[in-house]
Amino acid sequence: MKLQQGVTGFDASTSLEFQDLDGVVSRVKQLKQFKVLFFLEPSPGNNFYRIGIEGFSGVKIEVLVNAIYPLFCGVKDGASLEKEFLELPEEVKVKFQKRYSYLTPEYLNSCFTATDIDVLSNVEKEQVSYWGSKTFGEVIFNCFD
Repeated sequence: MKLQQGVTGFDASTSLEFQDLDGVVSRVKQLKQFKVLFFLEPSPGNNFYRIGIEGFSGVKIEVLVNAIYPLFCGVKDGASLEKEFLELPEEVKVKFQKRYSYLTPEYLNSCFTATDIDVLSNVEKEQVSYWGSKTFGEVIFNCFD
């Protein structure tokens, strides 16, 4: 899958509307088997929103949503630079999939080719090279600063 210009957060001509994502998080809060722990906007050091969720089993996970394109995934709670992508519970995925595209752990952990990133701007390609990114997940949900 070719990555689109701006997906890294650099040279982006658009961004997601916070209100849209807030509505999705509100629907997740309605799920009885999950508790939303936090909802954090992108910071200068990352290009994604973070939603912390805890299941009644005590398992904590995070949903990451790219700040530019409507893409989301699941990661192990507390993951920072080294993200451990994981499969999200179906009940959570369904709430997001009405507006966002789900990216699987298999896809995010797969390596991209030069063709996959050829639409990225020169600044984005420089960041990808500088940070040594190898996988789709490292580019789409990055901590470039």
